[in-house]
Amino acid sequence: MNGAAAPEPTEAPAPSPQVPLDWRFSQVFGERGAGEDVQDVDIISAIEFNKSGHHLATGDRGGRVVLFERTDAKDHVSRKDAEKADYSISRHPEFRYKTEFQSHEPEVYLYENC
Repeated sequence: MNGAAAPEPTEAPAPSPQVPLDWRFSQVFGERGAGEDVQDVDIISAIEFNKSGHHLATGDRGGRVVLFERTDAKDHVSRKDAEKADYSISRHPEFRYKTEFQSHEPEVYLYENC
């Protein structure tokens, strides 16, 4: 031994507490006033992310498709890498409106009320 004291082990810093996600369910876009009726064609019926998670598409019963693009993606690793590393996201992903289009006209169900 050279007489030097062995370095004391240091504890790893405690992970910072994560803010829990605040999930809210809405099947339509936009704010609705109290007692305001939701039209059937405005109800979102499909949601899909692309493989990277950077784009989001939604479709409603009226045949509208709305595309969103992730705005905070440059701050995060890819979804595939995050899953491999069991990476936790420290803040909510943010998306901005990109475009929308009419994919089809809503179908009329003649026998729906029979």
